[in-house]
Amino acid sequence: SKHDIQLTGALIADQHCVIINTQGIVSLTPTNNAKTFVNGNLISESTVLHHGDRVILGGDHYFRFNHPAEVQSGKRVSCWTGAGDGHKDFEFAKNELLAAQRAQLEAEIEEAHLKAKEEMMQGIQVAKEVAQKELSDQKLLYEDRIRALEKELNEETGRKRQQELDQQRVASQMAELKNANLELEQEVDTHKKRVRLHMEAQAMEEHRVCQAKIVDALEAEKKKISKELQEMQNKRALRRPMDTRFTLSPQWDAMKLSLMIEEANKISAKLKKTTVFSRHESSEKENRNHGGLLQVRVQNIKLGISTFWSLDKFQNNIAAMRELDQGDATAKDDDVFYDPDDEWEQDISASSASASSFSRRSIRSRSLLKSRRISGRLYEIRVHPIQSLHNGPSQSAGLMGAAKPPSTHSRSIDSAVPGICKELIGQSVSRLRGSGGTEDGMADRLASDLHLMYAAVQTISDIYDSLDDDSEENVFLCNSVALTELVKATVAVESTVRVTAQWLASVKPSSGQLYNVAEELKSQVKKMGGFFQLLIQGCESEITSMVTEARRKSSQCLDAALLALSHLAAVTGIPLNAVEGGPQDTGKQSFVMCLVRGTSMGVGSLLEESLSISREMLREAQLAYPRNPLLRGLKSKVPDLARALQNYMHCHTVSFSSSAVFASATHLQRLKTTVTKMFQLKQAIRQLHSCLSTALRGKDSDSNLSSCTETISSSAK
Repeated sequence: SKHDIQLTGALIADQHCVIINTQGIVSLTPTNNAKTFVNGNLISESTVLHHGDRVILGGDHYFRFNHPAEVQSGKRVSCWTGAGDGHKDFEFAKNELLAAQRAQLEAEIEEAHLKAKEEMMQGIQVAKEVAQKELSDQKLLYEDRIRALEKELNEETGRKRQQELDQQRVASQMAELKNANLELEQEVDTHKKRVRLHMEAQAMEEHRVCQAKIVDALEAEKKKISKELQEMQNKRALRRPMDTRFTLSPQWDAMKLSLMIEEANKISAKLKKTTVFSRHESSEKENRNHGGLLQVRVQNIKLGISTFWSLDKFQNNIAAMRELDQGDATAKDDDVFYDPDDEWEQDISASSASASSFSRRSIRSRSLLKSRRISGRLYEIRVHPIQSLHNGPSQSAGLMGAAKPPSTHSRSIDSAVPGICKELIGQSVSRLRGSGGTEDGMADRLASDLHLMYAAVQTISDIYDSLDDDSEENVFLCNSVALTELVKATVAVESTVRVTAQWLASVKPSSGQLYNVAEELKSQVKKMGGFFQLLIQGCESEITSMVTEARRKSSQCLDAALLALSHLAAVTGIPLNAVEGGPQDTGKQSFVMCLVRGTSMGVGSLLEESLSISREMLREAQLAYPRNPLLRGLKSKVPDLARALQNYMHCHTVSFSSSAVFASATHLQRLKTTVTKMFQLKQAIRQLHSCLSTALRGKDSDSNLSSCTETISSSAK
């Protein structure tokens, strides 16, 4: 810049003002409306400065103008000459500026107040217009209702007037008709009793006819199945005389499938699973020409549900069953017998449930109504028996009778979905605002998501259990809380899978105990997502056993996942602060205990790994034969160091294994401190091992050898 005087600040313009000295007369001219004050007054044109004038540029740069010539000549014009020649300092100049600009500030404040009041009045006017419109609409509605009520009142008044005339006309006959009135009342009471008895008899007759109709339908269904069975037997009898070269392959496939089903049932019984496999051949008319659609029926006896597998899927799953039977029993056994993508339905077979075991909810459940084992005739009677009796064959009203208008719950839930998403987005953004530069670690994030999933399972299952058996609404359609928990849990599942994958990718376990713990965590996360799918299907299909099983299994998976999570966090040195900020509203008492047990296992793993490194260091020192005298002296000290480390690890392992485990946050905090020190000790021992191994081989020794020993010494304390 080429300016003679250069100032900085946001209120200083690039070309702020020009100061001119002409024959001893100094003038100041502001440029481009830059704020310049002389003696507290805002100037907009050239102003002559005198000795003692206060010049303020931009509002935050204060100057006092000194004019030696005026001092010598005795000229002391402007405000400096007023109010005496007292000391004028910075506070005086600031107060002078405030006093001079007070009117302008008050005007600006008043203008801001007026503007705010105008905006408030505009808002009030808009609200007033909206309220006026609502009042007008209500007024029109009330006027219509008043006119209708007036009409009814006039009619009632006319009737009362007519009654009064009748009463006046028959007043003289009241005495004679009193006895007749009593007799009439008795006759009315008798008639009411007859009508009530007639209605009860009619209801009993309708119930008897309904039962007879159901019995007839069951008999017809029985005859239909018997006929189909007879046709199948006839077909089988016709196929036997055929040439064996044409029937060899189908017979072999059928026998092979039977053997595979028998093998699957034996493996299921051996693994103590409540799953039974059987052959299922569809007898639908469209498949009769092709010998029926062959499938494998899968029944869960414990839950009273069943599904159907294709032959390809059954062959793939039985291969996995054989691996389990041969001893490769990992955490994938539930995946073999339960696929979240299967469509389960209520099992109505005699082997799994009796007719009395079905509740009213299960009888009308969507799963049971979709069952391929219920024919159309039984379907209509089971859903609406009275209506199917009253409707003739020509006026069938469909499955549920006359069409119903869209449910109010459906409309309200549809309108609630955007609000739910808005709330979730707001919560996520608020966490980012309140983070203060800190971010939750992967272990903390994973623990939080797992808790959120289990809390959703609890809430949804509780809402499902609280529904009335006569309710025909789906739990997600009649309750916005259940839908909110469903959306939250869905987001949590996606986050859990992503965080787990990122964590395991950063650790990269290949073998050993770390690999087993990582696989256990991945398996439990996968299981928890699968059981949440089971819960959703159970709620939608209204199968109570599936909902109960999903809740029970989710609780077990949460315990196992927290155990593996805390174990992996300890071994990898990842901080876990789930107790301080984790959710505690799930009602699980085993939360802290699982973290304590997992962290304890992590401490044991760190001690075991450090002990293994010490043994390897001792073995390498015994096998090394250095020629350098210094290295030989170093070799003689390494065994003592390795044995001392081994004794230290062994003593701590014995002491730690015999110590009691308490489910308290204080005990967990002590364990976390121990984990931090043990992890540092393990890293230092590993680095010391590397340095000593390099030195004993005659290569350049690591310069960090002394720092390793210091770290070991401080960690061992």
